[in-house]
Amino acid sequence: MDIPSVRFLLPCLILYAFYWSLWLNPYVDEGADKDAEHHLSNAKAQRLLSRARQLIAEQRLEDALGPTLELYKAYPENSIYIDQLARIYNKLERWNDEAAMWEQFLVYSPIPSDGCPQIGLAYRRMEREDLAYKAFERCLSLEENSDNLMFMAHALERKGQYKTADELYGKALKRSPGYPDVIIGKARCEIRLGKAAAAKERVLKLLETRADNADALLAAGMACMRTGDYKAARQYLLRGKQVRPRDKDFRLMLARAARQSILER
Repeated sequence: MDIPSVRFLLPCLILYAFYWSLWLNPYVDEGADKDAEHHLSNAKAQRLLSRARQLIAEQRLEDALGPTLELYKAYPENSIYIDQLARIYNKLERWNDEAAMWEQFLVYSPIPSDGCPQIGLAYRRMEREDLAYKAFERCLSLEENSDNLMFMAHALERKGQYKTADELYGKALKRSPGYPDVIIGKARCEIRLGKAAAAKERVLKLLETRADNADALLAAGMACMRTGDYKAARQYLLRGKQVRPRDKDFRLMLARAARQSILER
């Protein structure tokens, strides 16, 4: 089973060691040309990093961009600065720039999988589903953990490849049995694959502890419709609409449930 706190502890410790030994105190050749375009002394690099992080903490992201870019230009292979740039671009909704930084992160980071699933999500926000799919595929090849399995399964589900997606969701569930997004994703695939009863049982069990999970409520409504329980479907869908009132899927499914209920009277 993947346990997030354990799974991320070792990479964090490794990054911490790299961070202090290499990047906060990068080696500077004292004989180097002091007029080099992007040369930074150790002291200046540390001041820039401290300033950037202070600005980020204050949510002054546009201001934080300047010192972070200066650090990145001086040390373009430093994954700490690449990561920081990517996250700033994300907050600024500059998806193209964010994706470009995650691409660099996957090249230069000692733990490239730490750029996942962010790289795929950045491409998805760009509405480049083709690049998002390839990114999630790359992430899964880097590390087969429950997160990467889930995002790859979801990408396959969006392409209509329900059988393969269901299999990947199943693998993710073996690692993380309580992962809500995986449970819901597998239920959606099971509905598509003619296994609505199993999907209904799976998602209703999740709703016992997560009664206001909108995705679970939508899946429950879909499963109940497939099993002919239109009254229960309507209840779940109405609750989901309350939780997420702007979601068009609930209005669409409610209309279908009402229509189907009338047809079968």
